[in-house]
Amino acid sequence: MKIDFFAMIYQKFLLLLWHMSLIPFFVICGLVCLFWLLAHTILASRLETFPILAGLLLTVFFAAAGDVLLGSFTGSAFIAYLVVLISTPSIIPLTCLYFAHLHCPFHSRPIHFIWIVIPAILSTASIIVAGIKGLSETDLLLTQILDHQVMDEPLSLSGIDRAFYIWAVQGFKIVMIIATLNMVVYCIVMMRRLRIKPSNWFGFLFKSRKMKVLEIQLTLSLLILVGLSMKIFINAPFYRQHPALTIIIVLVMAFLLFFFGLFALFGSCEYISMDDLHTALRFNYSNKDKAAAKETEMANKVESIFDNAKNWDEGSLVSRFQRLMQDEQLFLKPNLSLSDVAERLDSNKTYISKMVNQTYGIGFPEVLNILRVNYAQQYIRKHKGASQEKIAHACGFLSASTFNTTFKRITGDTPKVWASKRL
Repeated sequence: MKIDFFAMIYQKFLLLLWHMSLIPFFVICGLVCLFWLLAHTILASRLETFPILAGLLLTVFFAAAGDVLLGSFTGSAFIAYLVVLISTPSIIPLTCLYFAHLHCPFHSRPIHFIWIVIPAILSTASIIVAGIKGLSETDLLLTQILDHQVMDEPLSLSGIDRAFYIWAVQGFKIVMIIATLNMVVYCIVMMRRLRIKPSNWFGFLFKSRKMKVLEIQLTLSLLILVGLSMKIFINAPFYRQHPALTIIIVLVMAFLLFFFGLFALFGSCEYISMDDLHTALRFNYSNKDKAAAKETEMANKVESIFDNAKNWDEGSLVSRFQRLMQDEQLFLKPNLSLSDVAERLDSNKTYISKMVNQTYGIGFPEVLNILRVNYAQQYIRKHKGASQEKIAHACGFLSASTFNTTFKRITGDTPKVWASKRL
C-alpha cells in the first residue's frame, strides 16, 4: 500500500514537471549567476578580473534562463530566443578572456572582441527574416521548431521559413558546435600546461594542498560547458520525457556555477587551499595595491620554503633540500632540473617532486621561480645599474624575456617598474 502511495506521488510530481515543460528549471542556474554578479559587484569589484567576470556571469544567465524569463515577460518566443542567440556564442570567448586575466597580467584589445561579429550576424539575419515574416508568425514557427515538430521535414518549409530555420536554428547550432570544440581543445591544452591531474583535486579537497585558481576554474568551466551544451543541443521534448535526468542536470550545473563564482573571488591570488575559502575577500586587491599584496604573498612563500624544514629532522629529505636551496643557493644554477637535485640528494626525481608538492603545496618549477625572483629583488637593490640581461643570468634565468615575464607574474610589476618604486 505504501509503495502504491509513493508511486502515485511520484507520478503526480512528474505530471507537474510535464506541465512546467522542465525548461524553466534552468532558471535556477540563471539565479545562481545573478547572485554571484550581485555579490562580486558589492564585494569584489576591485578585482582586475571583475569586468570580464561580470560580463560572463550575465551572459551565462541569459543563456541558461533568458528564454524562459523573457518568453514569459514579453510573450514572444522569438524575442526570448534572440537573446539566447546573442548571449550563448559569447560565453566561450568571454571565458577564455577570463582565463587570460587569471593566467597572467593581461590587457584586452579591440581585436580580442572580434568574436562579437558571429552572434551579431546570426541575430541580424534572424531579425531581418522575422521582420519580413512578422513577429506572431515567427513565434509560431519557432515554437514548432523548438518542439521538434518540423525537424523531420525541414525541406517542406517555405522559402522564408527555411531561411529562418537555417540562420536562427541550424546556423546557431553549427556555431556552437565549433565554439564548443574550440573550448574543449583550449581547456585540454591549458590543462596539459598546468599538469592538471585528478590527484591535484584530491590533495586540494582532502589534504588542504594549494592549487592554482586557474586550474580550478578551468575544470569547473569544462564541466559547466557540458551542461550548457546539453541545454542547447537537446530539444524540449527530451526534457519532458526525462524529468528526473533534467533535474539532475540543472542541479549539477547550479552546483558548479556556485563554486565557479566562489573561486572567482580569488581573482588576485594564484594559489589557494581549502583553508583560504573563509578569507576570500583578503584577495580583493585593487590595481593600485595588487603589486604590494603579491610581493607580500611571495615573501610568505619564500619564508615557507625556508622555514618549513624546521619541523623536520636534520637528516630528512626536506631539510637537505632546504640546505641545497638556502645555503648553497642551487636555484641560481641555470637549467636546474629535478634530476640534478635528486642526484645531489641521492634520491630519484619522482620522489623529490612528490616531496616538494606535499611540503610546499606548489611544484618544483614554481619553487625555483619564487626563489629566483626573491634573489633578483635583492640583486637589483645591490646593483642598481645592472641590465635585465645581467640580472636574469645572475638569478638563474636563461633569458631576459623569461625573467621579465616571471618577475611580473609573481610580483605584479616588471623589474623596471618594481625598481622605480623602491629604489
